[in-house]
Amino acid sequence: MEMNQRCEVCNEDFRREPGYYFGAMYVSYALTVGLGVLLYLLMCVGFSATVTQYFVSFIVLLIVLIPIFYRTARIIWINFFVRYEKPIQVQKISI
Repeated sequence: MEMNQRCEVCNEDFRREPGYYFGAMYVSYALTVGLGVLLYLLMCVGFSATVTQYFVSFIVLLIVLIPIFYRTARIIWINFFVRYEKPIQVQKISI
């Protein structure tokens, strides 16, 4: 659940003012609703599953995906406000 304090490539500071990432809760909510709708269409419409099967599957899948949604919502939220002026040069590592 921890995030880096700075970007390893561009040195962007991820520690914003207190409360900055509260807006990421709205993004996380949108991701959760999207998952619910997609799962509903897949299970109930596509495979004729019962509502109970849908809710159990949704809850289990949501618990598994919480860490991914947490980080993805924060990444999406910071990208609303941080713009990069030039492409980032990534160093290639030879093996």
